[in-house]
Amino acid sequence: MIDPEEMYRMFSYNPQTGVLTRKRYKDKIGRWNTLHAGKPVTYLNTQTGYLVASVKKQRIAVHRIIYAIMRGRWPRMIDHINRDKTDNRWGNLRETDHSGNAKNTKIPSDNKTGVMGVRRHANGRGFVAFIAIDKKQKHLCYGDLLKCAAARLRAEREHGYG
Repeated sequence: MIDPEEMYRMFSYNPQTGVLTRKRYKDKIGRWNTLHAGKPVTYLNTQTGYLVASVKKQRIAVHRIIYAIMRGRWPRMIDHINRDKTDNRWGNLRETDHSGNAKNTKIPSDNKTGVMGVRRHANGRGFVAFIAIDKKQKHLCYGDLLKCAAARLRAEREHGYG
């Protein structure tokens, strides 16, 4: 992985707007990157939805570069708090782990109840609510949709889902 200090020399970042811009930069061989200097990084990877930059023949997610510049080290994982993968304002980014990142997911498109973590019970009579805690699924409630939705919401608050 490229040294975060080198990223700092290659890019400038505006924390209020979230825009990462290439600086005029001289590499170790002595070549200048005048072609892209002063231009913001705007390449969108349509498969992931993240902005990416090409650095030394590597594609690196912009939010990871930003974290490396701001903190001087590479992050484990970055979460976009508002779930917008292109919103790289500093206040919208936080370092997390896989379980923390999973707590900030949107409702799946195939969800039929309209409530995250609530599904129709297998017997077809009533609903069941559940939540993942410490990598284990915990059953919260069985009953009507409103009761299960309330149980799920309470559990989300207790366990820091956002």
